[in-house]
Amino acid sequence: MIERAREAANDVYAALNMAPQPRSRKAENVKVRAAIVCSLMRYMSDEKAGEVVEKDRTTCLHHRAKHLNNLKGWAGYAEIYKLANGIISLSMGDTIKQGRIESIKTRIKYFEGELVDLRESLELLEMSSDIR
Repeated sequence: MIERAREAANDVYAALNMAPQPRSRKAENVKVRAAIVCSLMRYMSDEKAGEVVEKDRTTCLHHRAKHLNNLKGWAGYAEIYKLANGIISLSMGDTIKQGRIESIKTRIKYFEGELVDLRESLELLEMSSDIR
């Protein structure tokens, strides 16, 4: 999942004609990182989102705490966030769906095994009641 998140983050940078600059403190770079982090945190932990943008989890938590204010008051942030969120939602949404499909397949396999066990138990009970 983290590799998919990195690809999505790179897609955001590409759409903005920017390159990731994890050490930069320039407002434009911080805005993009904050938008990416806030979008990613819908799909992964603060630690994992931080890994994607090469920042620690406290930076991610700071961005999340300031997100609503940034949408209203930080010039250009709302537009960057909308773009980042759209790209990341498409990318990560597919990953989440694939994970859910795999989880459901695993559960189906488990319940098929349970069904076989229950049928065998029922047959044994029926055979024991026929013997009496």
